[in-house]
Formats: sequence, C-alpha cells, structure tokens
Amino acid sequence: MTEIAKVTLENEMDIVMVHKRMIAIGEYLRFTITTQTAFSTAIAEVSREVIDKTNTGLLVVSIKLIASKYFLCGRITFLDDAELKESDEGMSYAKRLVPQFEFHKDGQGGWIELQIGIPRSSNLSPLRVSQMGELFGAWSPSTPYEALKVKNSQLNAIKEEQDEELRQSKYLHDMKTEFISIASHELKTPLTTIKAYIEMLMITSQQESSPKMIGFIKKINEQGTKLQQLIEQLLDISKVEAGRMDYQMEPVKLGGYVEGVVDTFRMLYPSHTIVIESDDIDTTIMMDKLRIEQVFANLLGNAAKYSETGTVITVGYSIQKDGSSTVSITDQGIGMNAEASERVFGKFYRADKVIKKYGGMGMGLYICKNIIEAHRGEIWLESQEDKGSTFYFRLPNVG
Repeated sequence: MTEIAKVTLENEMDIVMVHKRMIAIGEYLRFTITTQTAFSTAIAEVSREVIDKTNTGLLVVSIKLIASKYFLCGRITFLDDAELKESDEGMSYAKRLVPQFEFHKDGQGGWIELQIGIPRSSNLSPLRVSQMGELFGAWSPSTPYEALKVKNSQLNAIKEEQDEELRQSKYLHDMKTEFISIASHELKTPLTTIKAYIEMLMITSQQESSPKMIGFIKKINEQGTKLQQLIEQLLDISKVEAGRMDYQMEPVKLGGYVEGVVDTFRMLYPSHTIVIESDDIDTTIMMDKLRIEQVFANLLGNAAKYSETGTVITVGYSIQKDGSSTVSITDQGIGMNAEASERVFGKFYRADKVIKKYGGMGMGLYICKNIIEAHRGEIWLESQEDKGSTFYFRLPNVG
C-alpha cells in the first residue's frame, strides 16, 4: 500500500479541499467523470459526518495492490469516541456510491474505509504509484485556505524542532492574521453571490423540483449560511485587529430591548426554554443595538449548543449600586474547568473538551469581549463542569 495524499479534517472548508483533491486523483487515474464524482462525493460526505462530530479526523488516500489489481482507497480515521454511526445520513449516502465500504469503531475511535478498483487503462506500475505519492504529496495549494493548511503544517514542524515558544506564538498569530485578511477580501463577495442564487433556486424549486431535490437545495443553503456566519466572524476579527469596528451608539431602554431580543431567539432555539428574570427596574443604556444583539446571539447560541435539548436557559438583568446594569445568561450545559474559564475569551481558543464533540473556531467570545469593552463595560463568567455556565456582561447606564 502506498500513501499518496493526506488531509486533516478540522472544519467545513476541508470538505471542499478533500473533494478537489479526490477529483484530481480520479482524473490522473483516468476514471470516468461519473466514477470521479461518485468516489469524490462519497469521501466528502463521510468527511462531513466526521467533521460535524469530531475535529480529530484524518483522511489518508492510498493505492493498494491486491492479486495483481490496483485499488484506490480512502481511509478516514478519528481518535475520540465520537457519536458516529454507520447509519448516519452521510455514511448511508456514501455506501450507495462506492462498491466497497467498511466502518469500524471502538472506545478510542475508529475508521471508515472506501475502496474502488482502478481501471487497467491507467497503466499503473510500482514506479508510477511511487510518482503519484510524490506528485500529490507535494500538492500546490490552489486556494487561500489550502495555503493556510500548508503553512500550519510547516508551523507544526517548526514546533517539533524548536522550543522557542515566543517565536512559535508570533508565527501562529501571523498566519491567522494573514488568513483573516485573505478571507475578508476573497471569500465574502463570491459567497454573497452564491447565497443569492441559492435563495432564488429555493424559490423556484418549490414548484419545479422533487422533494429529494428540494432537500439537497436546503442542505446547500444551510451549509452556505454556516460559511457566511464564519466569514462574518472572521471579518469582525479583522476589524477588531485593525481598530475599525464601527458602533452606532444610541440610548436604549434595557428592559424592552432584552424582551425583544429574547423573543427573537426563542424562535431560533425552540428546543430550549428561554426565560427572563429581572428586578423590574428599567434603565437606559447607551449602546449599539445590533452589536449588543450580536453578543446575545453568541451567548444564547452557545448556551443552546452546549446544553441538552429541553433544558432551561435563563436571561437575567439587574441594576447595580454603582449605576451600571448587568445582564446574565445561564445554561444547564457541560460547563468548563478553571483553565478553560480563564482562557475562553481568547482569540481562537477552544477547550479540549469542546473540540472533541462540537464545531467552531473559537472566535465568538473574543468578539463579544471586544464589543462589550468598546461599550466601556466588562464581560466574565462563572462555570462548573457538567453543571453549566453563567456569562455576565455589565454596561454603564446613561448618566
């Protein structure tokens, strides 16, 4: 068996890279267009399932020689006990696309292997297989994200060879900053166009497409929305780094504002009960309503994401003796340990416990912190593992 390509599976952008890589390999092996598409799609669907439930996935593509016949093999491994099942939608779809599919899982992780025969017209030989390893192992990045993956791999190599933590930290920061800059210039415009066409397609498909096709279109739209939200967060971080976050400050009655925001998020998270607790004393806050709603969106979204369906999320607000107002959001979720509580507002920080089971890039709370501090306020939390968390933010009242 000869390894010809390897891709770590960390977030949804990797799915695009996996699909492109498999198409290129299929073309090199002279697969038909139908076979290229089927095998690439199968690998991508399994990768999506793994990414949705764990970020420890690794795709290894190899060439196997069995009884004088060559096979293309894609094996996706994961290290933790993710909630992956062979009956998952992506797995079931992949099984229909490839002739050989194997699923194995134990208490420490597992693997999924997809395999397809290589046509004899490819004229493979041990020498050509070896050359494929060199060719695809030295794959030139074709997108900013692929370039970032390569640079991050270089960073990992540096980290293994050197103990100069300061240099590593600076290098990592530069790479992330460069990616944010690339994303802000190259991702937003085409994605906005794609989303617009998807929405037009959703409207026309209601009368012209089958239920199955409508389901596919909705899936595309959902993934496009996720990517759009990710890009918006990256753009916000870029603005924070450059000191260009704009705020439209105006006096706002806190009580009525909180009631309205919570009503909106009750519709977005019907799986949870969101209640309000207050001291019934209203006050006026000088704020940017959209930016503070962004803080609510992140904190309530996290509360729903990290707590069981059917649990209660409590939003509280009260007036403090110093004339400020404090808002709190309490969940009954997984909670955090002391180390995570101290670091959770850092840029790109994600606790080990969260990384294993939940998606995300660790940007939301960093943005929240900057928004609250721009309002001359502060944000903090109290948390206990397996019992839940309460996030607080305090804003000064209008004098």
